[in-house]
Amino acid sequence: MLEEAQKAARTLSVKLETLGVRNGDEIDAALRALPRGAADGVIVSPDLLFVQNKNKIAQAVRKAKLVAIFPYKENHDDGVLMSYGANVTEGARKVAVYATR
Repeated sequence: MLEEAQKAARTLSVKLETLGVRNGDEIDAALRALPRGAADGVIVSPDLLFVQNKNKIAQAVRKAKLVAIFPYKENHDDGVLMSYGANVTEGARKVAVYATR
C-alpha cells in the first residue's frame, strides 16, 4: 500500500510524508504532532496496530481538522468521513457461507 501511495504522490506532484510507528506510544507521539504539522490530510494504514487504535486516531484527526482516509467502512462508527477498502463484515459473511458448503 505504501509503495502505491508513494507512486501516486510522485505522479500527482504531491508531497507524501510517512510516519513510521511500531507501537502505541509512537502512535500517540505522531498524533500529538498532527496539529503542528503542515499536513493537508492523513491516510491510515490497514495494519492491525492502527485498527486497534482506530478510535484514538479518528479523534485526533477530527480535532486537528484534517481530511483522512481510513481503511474500513466500520471506521465510520468512529465519525470519520471517508473509508476506502474491503468491507470486513461482508467478507466474514461470505467466508461463513463458503465454510458451511
